[in-house]
Amino acid sequence: MASRLRILVIACTLLAAVSAQATVPIEGAMSAPTPVDIPTLDRSLDETCWFTFLRYLYGGTEGSTTWPGGSGDYRMTGLVFWNSCTNEEVVTYCTDLDHTLATHTYCVAIESLSVRMAYPEQYPAMAYVMSHHIVGSTLDDEVMQLAIWKLSNEMRSSSPNFGVPYYYIPSPRDPAFPYVNTVFNSEPTVNDPANVWVLDAIGHGPDGIAKNVVMCDDELAITIGETLILEGIASVPLTIQLVRGASSAMVNNASLSGVHVHVDVVDGTLNTHDVFTDASGRATVIVSKEIGSPVPAQLRFCSKSVWPKRVAPCPGWSGQQLLVIGHTAASLCSVCVNIPVSPDHWLAAELASFEASAGALGIDLTWTTSSEASLDRWEIERGEGARWSVVATIPAINSAGGSDYRFTDQSAETGVVYRYRLVSVSLTGAREVHDSMIRSAVQTAPASAVAEGYWLGDNYPNPFNPQTHIRFNLPEAGVVTLTVYDAVGREVATLVNGSLDAGEHSVDFKADHLPSALYFYKLTAGSFTQTKKMILIK
Repeated sequence: MASRLRILVIACTLLAAVSAQATVPIEGAMSAPTPVDIPTLDRSLDETCWFTFLRYLYGGTEGSTTWPGGSGDYRMTGLVFWNSCTNEEVVTYCTDLDHTLATHTYCVAIESLSVRMAYPEQYPAMAYVMSHHIVGSTLDDEVMQLAIWKLSNEMRSSSPNFGVPYYYIPSPRDPAFPYVNTVFNSEPTVNDPANVWVLDAIGHGPDGIAKNVVMCDDELAITIGETLILEGIASVPLTIQLVRGASSAMVNNASLSGVHVHVDVVDGTLNTHDVFTDASGRATVIVSKEIGSPVPAQLRFCSKSVWPKRVAPCPGWSGQQLLVIGHTAASLCSVCVNIPVSPDHWLAAELASFEASAGALGIDLTWTTSSEASLDRWEIERGEGARWSVVATIPAINSAGGSDYRFTDQSAETGVVYRYRLVSVSLTGAREVHDSMIRSAVQTAPASAVAEGYWLGDNYPNPFNPQTHIRFNLPEAGVVTLTVYDAVGREVATLVNGSLDAGEHSVDFKADHLPSALYFYKLTAGSFTQTKKMILIK
């Protein structure tokens, strides 16, 4: 094993020597060369491909590296090749090279690495490092390569440790972790951050979560939970469920935990922008807004992935072996989903039920809320054709545990079908029309109108402009007056003044000549007197 490790070190050193004049990244993409000695083949990924070396991506500082079983000096550098299978550039990291391959096109076979049951965190952790750490400089590239090498021993098929990760789990006997039995670079600016990346990826970081990634055909299913209202703020939980696709089974990546999901929001506030799934593949974020907001919150959930692939030589070719780290169309992907959270979730009140039915004095309306906060009032609207008018305004109770309400529309005429809906109005004036609960009812004539006694119905519509309708009932014939007064008690109109038969009666009040204001209407019949208020709004 030591001899093979020395070969690796020598190979990478030679590779760095060839690249001595190319230690700065080359700007712009390079076109693929046209090798004359290669047959034209129709190839696809996971079959035989032709790789042509293009350039070195980054240079690197030299350092002394200690491997399990050997040590030596080397210099890290990324390599860029042209892949005939996908007709695109691929980026690889040196893991075992017998020669520099600086000029020749060569044959390789590409395979996705499969998670080994004995080391379930090895390749998911490698994939997480690849996809969640951005390489934007030479130092980043060096750290990335070293972190991957600390995680991978896949290439050494002749070694007794084939498939065993380099990284070392701490134990009481070896407290010097991670500097014992692991890849170690003498340059601390490279080695220290690489160790941090590795420890975080395998679950020995501050959060204690072993990391994983989505596969490109996975899905993120989002469930919107129940709204919680507290101190004028409505909070809605959204649960993320990771659903694995076929690719996960192909590489034996069955684990659902540790997958990072980034969340962005427009028109809302999140409790966090980054979460990791639990063992069941779930994670939860909470979006909040002020109650009564008429604008939906737009959320976007995304998770990204680069799954590592082995690039091995074709039979009969040289023994070079590379590890593809992606940033190609074949291996780089993002799994995203957009979810709107409708204004219904930002209501000052959460409506649980609403019913309308014929009663003794009119159509009875009852409704129940699950919760209320900072609600000013309820407006009851009655629909006739395409027109909706306010029948009544009911002050809000504002009980956090919900409230029960009841109102009788005494202005409903017998035999007419009416539609009703509720509008909740917050203290800020935001109105929410509850169109999902529109109810219909028809008023039926009582068995004996006379037996119902005296009553004065609510005017409809109310508020009105400039006309409203008033109903009343008389159990016996007699002299009746129905008079309208302004807010200071001055009579402004007499609607009825004379003898009427027993039964139900109605009258229209036209207020074209009156200004917008609060008015009262008073019914007097025998010893019966009742007064109600109405609002004229022009």
